[in-house]
Amino acid sequence: MICEYFEPEGAGGASTTLPALVKELRAQAPDLEIDVVTSRNLYHGDRTTHLPASAEWESAQIYRVASPHSGGQGLVKRLISGVFFTRAALARATSLPRPDLVLISTAPPTAPIAARVLSRRRKVPYLYLLYDIYPDVAVELGMLPRYSLTARMCFALQRSWLCGAAAVVVIGRCMRERLLNHYRLSPARITTIPCFADAREITPRSRDTAFRARHNLHGFVLLYAGNLGRLHNFDLVLDAAQHLQPLRPEITFVIVGEGPKREDIARRIADDALTNVRLLPFVPHHELPDLLASADVSLVTLEPGMEGISVPSKLYSILASGRPVLAITSPASEVARVVQEAECGEQIDHADLPRLIDTLTRMADTPEWVERMGRNARSVLETQYSLSSAAAQFYTLFNRLTAREPCADGVAVLDD
Repeated sequence: MICEYFEPEGAGGASTTLPALVKELRAQAPDLEIDVVTSRNLYHGDRTTHLPASAEWESAQIYRVASPHSGGQGLVKRLISGVFFTRAALARATSLPRPDLVLISTAPPTAPIAARVLSRRRKVPYLYLLYDIYPDVAVELGMLPRYSLTARMCFALQRSWLCGAAAVVVIGRCMRERLLNHYRLSPARITTIPCFADAREITPRSRDTAFRARHNLHGFVLLYAGNLGRLHNFDLVLDAAQHLQPLRPEITFVIVGEGPKREDIARRIADDALTNVRLLPFVPHHELPDLLASADVSLVTLEPGMEGISVPSKLYSILASGRPVLAITSPASEVARVVQEAECGEQIDHADLPRLIDTLTRMADTPEWVERMGRNARSVLETQYSLSSAAAQFYTLFNRLTAREPCADGVAVLDD
């Protein structure tokens, strides 16, 4: 397994998702041997602190390489950091015994370079796990012109990496559709394994939490907990807070996290004197169940155009906590589909401020409705999106993978 961050006790996101998967895989399949090549960096927190160069965890061997930190930087700097990590990770992985399978993800986006080289040198297949699709993210955010030479080269590279994989795992149906439509990838190459949460670690709890007490929170709480990144839209939420502040002061908007948009959010709170919005730092991973229980409703946001390119993994922790989801996303996104199918929350279009205000007001006034959606959330997590289910699907995939011929060279489709 090659991934930039691997922190069993990290602050969340992919840094803790993959360790949870490794731990569950080892529990279900003790015969499975796992080596992890990762960086010595912490995903969040002190960047002068570096993790040990090697360790054993849950019977998995962890090998950490020195590389620049990629978090909180611009696209170009993140790409350069990713290249340095990929080069170091490739050198370390090459020194290890020949594996049966190489698993890489899109963190960093350049990781498939190492997988392709290892695959050719060691004659082993690689499995490509997509959390986000690049360069699609940069193109949709306007950071890379769609029809530029650089974009075309990146699309072609991505298609070659996808086609070279023995299998591609996507974490949502919308992502599968994007690979089929934009990259013309064969359906046989794609396996959908949704993100997950550990139903044993995160459970429905009382709202009388230590987090609420520590921050003096009362009344109805709408919580966002996670990365404040470029893929997430907070404008509509802050507009709703501004509108509701004089009308419904008992509704509090709590935003917990770090990321590129934190400064913009803080500036908006200050400029508009939003006393009903609390902006707080990340909490340690072991405090996540208490944090999620502090919410009456939890928020998931995704920028327009990001459906099929990214699936916010925070959705599944929210489901595990037994809280409804307020999703500000496109109806085509995986988040919106889960919310609609399970009746575990509400989906709001990006520009629909009146509906967002009305929905928040109704939620605050109808606790029995909120409780029912919360029960539905927990139920769908247990039946469809548990960690144990995801690990079993990965293990089945590991066992059936065989070498496959890469698809013909070609340029990815750029048009919708």
